Amino acid sequence: MQAKDMMTRDVFSVDQNRGFNQVELIADLKHIRHVPVVDEDETVIGMVSVRDLLAHLSNAAASQFVPIKEVMSRNVFTLPPTATAQEVATYMIEKSIGCIPIVENGKLVGIVSERDFVKQMAGEWFDKRILNASSSIKGSSRKDWRSEEHTSELQSQFR
Repeated sequence: MQAKDMMTRDVFSVDQNRGFNQVELIADLKHIRHVPVVDEDETVIGMVSVRDLLAHLSNAAASQFVPIKEVMSRNVFTLPPTATAQEVATYMIEKSIGCIPIVENGKLVGIVSERDFVKQMAGEWFDKRILNASSSIKGSSRKDWRSEEHTSELQSQFR
């Protein structure tokens, strides 16, 4: 599996001059924990995490009206879409980071976060349970496991 197979493609990113308060509000509303900071060419120049936001707010003298470039982490590690899931996981663990921006031809094309790994694992687990349940139903095949006639039988196996 490669990064492109598991990455989130619809990435919320911001310009470095966006206000801290705006980024904080949007991240909260969208339920995201990592926001890439990009320049006008969509090149990743920084990253803002919930941890960065909280660290900034913990300073009593901190202003919520500073540009995000004053809060962002500048040393951002990126990988290409062809990086393997193992490479992504290894770098996330080694660097103690919760996500990696995925960049192609210098432009942000996606992001892989811890959540993407969980969704991938849950999806594989769920698919296996569905296929196992489907194969145990007399006369079923992989092609018809979503048909209406098997829905109640499948649902009863998950209760």
